[in-house]
Amino acid sequence: MKRLTIPISEEEILSLKAGDPVQISGVATTGRDTAHKYMVETLIEGQRPLSEQDQRMEEKLRSVLNGGAIYHCGPIVRKDADKWYIVSSGPTTSIREEIYQDKVIEAFGVRVVIGKGGMGMRTLSACKKFKAIYLHGIGGAGVYNAAAMVEVIDVFKKEEFGLPEAFWKIRLKDFPGIVTMDAHGRSLHAELGKRIRSTTAPGGKAFMREYKIAVIPGDGIGKEVIPAGIQVLKVLEGYEAGLQMKLKMFPWGCDYYHDHGRMMPDDGLEILKKFDAIYFGAVGHPSVPDHVSLWGLRLNIVQRFYQYANIRPTRVLPGITSPLRDRGPKDIDWVIVRENSEGEYSGVGGVAHQGFPEEVSMDVSVFTRAGVRRIMTFAFELAQKRTRRHLTLITKSNAQRHGMVMWDKIFEEVATQYPDVTTDRMLVDAATTRMVLKPDTLDVLVATNLHADILSDLAAALSGSLGIGATANLNPEKKFPSLFEPIHGSAFDIMGKGIANPIGAFWTAALMLEHLGLKKASDNLMKAIEAVTASGRNLPVDLGGQASTTQVADAVCEALRDIYEKR
Repeated sequence: MKRLTIPISEEEILSLKAGDPVQISGVATTGRDTAHKYMVETLIEGQRPLSEQDQRMEEKLRSVLNGGAIYHCGPIVRKDADKWYIVSSGPTTSIREEIYQDKVIEAFGVRVVIGKGGMGMRTLSACKKFKAIYLHGIGGAGVYNAAAMVEVIDVFKKEEFGLPEAFWKIRLKDFPGIVTMDAHGRSLHAELGKRIRSTTAPGGKAFMREYKIAVIPGDGIGKEVIPAGIQVLKVLEGYEAGLQMKLKMFPWGCDYYHDHGRMMPDDGLEILKKFDAIYFGAVGHPSVPDHVSLWGLRLNIVQRFYQYANIRPTRVLPGITSPLRDRGPKDIDWVIVRENSEGEYSGVGGVAHQGFPEEVSMDVSVFTRAGVRRIMTFAFELAQKRTRRHLTLITKSNAQRHGMVMWDKIFEEVATQYPDVTTDRMLVDAATTRMVLKPDTLDVLVATNLHADILSDLAAALSGSLGIGATANLNPEKKFPSLFEPIHGSAFDIMGKGIANPIGAFWTAALMLEHLGLKKASDNLMKAIEAVTASGRNLPVDLGGQASTTQVADAVCEALRDIYEKR
């Protein structure tokens, strides 16, 4: 047990490690004392449990932020109706808020709301009034105002904020009377920022956005690759400020079916609604009919949660050789957008005269204008964000003269709203040959449930292996949790051998992080994956290596540590 007495020195703080048992004595009489006490208590988990009042205040703050995260020692801004808002709070008694706001609005077009003495109701009211975000410092250590934000912006990219160029020319000296930390204080914060796993809420209160993740390993190798994915996510969590995951495992799948007569409990969907995302492994086992296992679990979740956009990125990762001769990362870089809620997998149909010679079965493809239009819009907006800005429509409208023809018509209608996106159309059979012979001519592809399902498996194989492929089943409006899964399926022929490729599960986790708004964490995870594949030392069996599932996971974890510790 370490015993610290206030005033606590910077040297004493820097000697601590997360989790060290610490006892603090003495009374904080200055802002500097208070700041250092907060730093120690934030660094050492569990030292300062939140009071009921603190918890209520943080819940109010969450509602103001619409669930957004608060970043340690960093800026938080929000764009609303082409205006950016920054809210700051702290010891601002030396200036008048009205004057400061007017000056910022006049000079930079950026509104800054300043509260006095922590996250009080006055500041909350200001947040709601201006639809603004609260920009914080650590209690007693000074105000992170617009000028201070510029000075700590190095961890972010300026272009991501889209602020007026004049904003980046703000300096503290432009605003006399604003108290901020000196250079020594900022360097201390920077050092602690590498160690503290949580962010810091207003007034120095420990705060971290907790992401609730439902984990369903499912069947087959899902039970092997998803634990490997969790191992990687846990390492990432240890380094990434603002990221804390509360993982809840659910043993649903074919084993559950054998015990209970169903793939998931009757209230399974109600249980899953409470989560931010679903990390899914695979579904299917020879002992359960495929249509029972698929409709009882995965499709039940996808359709009931309106996860209408299925995204399957395809790239040849560094160090991986594509089956296509002389084709590499520059040639195969696609995103397949699959309509995920209707079409061939709508579930409409039936069987008549079952068991008799006259038995008839029907599966009806259902396409609605609303469903087709929303997936087209999603695909165009995705293509618009990519470098090539090209979208290819895949149908079979020469033979399917009703639903597929409607797809063609709606595609042409939506295309008029995106003049910066080039387009073309192909029949699905011709698309398979184009993927093989001219892969560099494709960018984003949009197709029906069935067609995209088939094409994306081909795409994964062309990128090196089905074990690499990742999928995001998105409810873009975020009214329901989205489901993220590798595409390889249960692969029960290799389950239990320890050789399953977990890269698809890792890539899937990166898609999940990006969907949750954790772009930097997602990018770093992809960098770690690429570092491992590029080295060639720990490749799984299906990619020509000899590494086990565990060894690949360990290698990616080590690559993540290198990325964060060698910055």
